[in-house]
Amino acid sequence: VLNRLTYASTLSHLRRLNSPIGRE
Repeated sequence: VLNRLTYASTLSHLRRLNSPIGRE
């Protein structure tokens, strides 16, 4: 379960850093 949580967290973080302009 932790692995899945970490995966989702990493994906969310990467998406935010990868698409900062898209969210802002």
